[in-house]
Amino acid sequence: MIRLRELRTWTALLALALSTLALRQAPTVLSFGLAEALAQPQDAVQRLERFVGAPIVGARARIDLLKLAPGADSAQRIDQISDLLAQRPLDSAAWLDLAAARLAAGDRYDSIAASLALSSLTGPNEADLMAGRAALALPLWDRLPRDLRRSAMTDLVGGWASLDEASRAALKAAMAFASGATRAEIRAALLLSGKPGAAIETALGLTPDPAPAPNGPVAGDLATGFAPPPSDPAPATGRFLRGLSDR
Repeated sequence: MIRLRELRTWTALLALALSTLALRQAPTVLSFGLAEALAQPQDAVQRLERFVGAPIVGARARIDLLKLAPGADSAQRIDQISDLLAQRPLDSAAWLDLAAARLAAGDRYDSIAASLALSSLTGPNEADLMAGRAALALPLWDRLPRDLRRSAMTDLVGGWASLDEASRAALKAAMAFASGATRAEIRAALLLSGKPGAAIETALGLTPDPAPAPNGPVAGDLATGFAPPPSDPAPATGRFLRGLSDR
């Protein structure tokens, strides 16, 4: 067994090694911090690209480049995000960005769904990410597997407060063009979520229109003054016969 004194010695050596590594990378970290503070969309690549391969700040540099200088097309952006996820596989925001990039590129729906699922797995309760996933997933409802539909509903209810007005309007428009079966399924899922879901159902315009009033009088009209027309007077033939009998 390792003695307590030996364990302390190894712990001290490990701490010393980590401290030495941090000190050696300090100039790089400071330089990156300055470049990040000064970076603008027009010069982000020039300022930040040299830090992409750095051991401590490389992943952060990739994230900044994705925000400030995204790829010229969807395919390039997919490559950029995939490179980032190779370094940070638990980055739930990057998985959501990858799903959006794949959708813009016209990629297969199963790959889009896989990226959404990994975003939900790595960041299930972050309100901003829940809002982003809901905005992306709800218009794709018919093409999502059943388990991802449940996740999309959880994201919609949990992230509704983080959705801006433009995103809410876009979702309402998407629901207006959805099929009747899709609208009914989403509405039922929202109503099962209780009061928050009911409010979202109304905001998305999923409440069915009231049934039209029936045409013509109803039964109550007959009891409130609607009388049938008077019967026709006795025909002339009947009056003639009665006159003969009186004689």
